[in-house]
Amino acid sequence: DDDDGSSTAPIVRGEVIEIRDPNGYSAVAYIPPSSDRRPDPSAIETLPLLLVLHGAGRNRHSALYEFTQGPAAASSSLDDDDDTPGDHIHLPPYLLSAHEAPSSLSDNFVVVAPYVGKDKRSLYDDPRADILSFLAWFCDRWIEHHTFVDIVDIDIADSVAAATPPRPTGIRLSPRKRYLFGFSEGATLAVELATTRRFRGAILASYGFRGRLPRLALERLRGVAVWAFHSKGDDV
Repeated sequence: DDDDGSSTAPIVRGEVIEIRDPNGYSAVAYIPPSSDRRPDPSAIETLPLLLVLHGAGRNRHSALYEFTQGPAAASSSLDDDDDTPGDHIHLPPYLLSAHEAPSSLSDNFVVVAPYVGKDKRSLYDDPRADILSFLAWFCDRWIEHHTFVDIVDIDIADSVAAATPPRPTGIRLSPRKRYLFGFSEGATLAVELATTRRFRGAILASYGFRGRLPRLALERLRGVAVWAFHSKGDDV
C-alpha cells in the first residue's frame, strides 16, 4: 500500500493486509466483504470500526508477521531465526486471517491494529497523541482515499475474462460506532483512550491495571460500554 495513503488499485476485502501511516505506525487492517443486504451495491458503505491495541512483546518482525504468523506457518519458515510465531496471534487480526473469527466481526467490522514497531516493547510506552493521530489518518485519509473490491468479484472476473473489471466501492467509518479492543497493556491503554469519549465501547482482555481509577477518569467513562474479562492463565 502507498505510504501517502493515496488511492491506487482497489483494496481486496476480506483479507488482512499491512498498511503504513507515513507519519506514524505500520498496522494491519481488515475490510469486511460487502453486504448482500445493501439496496445499492455501488453505494458507499458506512461501517463500524474496531481499533485493536496489542500488549507487550519482542516484536522482531513486520506488523503482518506479528499479527498473522501462526505456529504452523512459522515452523515451516526457511530461516531458523524466524521460526517463532508472531507475538500477537491471539488477537482479532489473527482470527480474521485464519478465518476463525466470529461472523459478527468478520462480516461487519473494519478492524485496524497499529503496531509499535520492530524491537520496541509495547504501544503503552508511546504517547497517546501518536495513537490518536494514527486513528485520524486511518479514518479520515486512508479509508477515504481507497476503494475496495470483493475477492469473489476478482475471481469471477478472471474466470470469465471479463472485458471490464469489477466495480470497486467506497467506505466510510461511522464516528458513532468506533470501538476499542485491548489486550494486557493494550487493555490499560484502551481504558485511557476511552476517556477521550471518541469510542462507543471498549473490550478489555487480561486488563492488568490494579487499583482504582481517578474520579475524573470514571466520570469520562460514564456511558461508555466496557466489557472486561480475564483469560485462564491470568494471575488474578
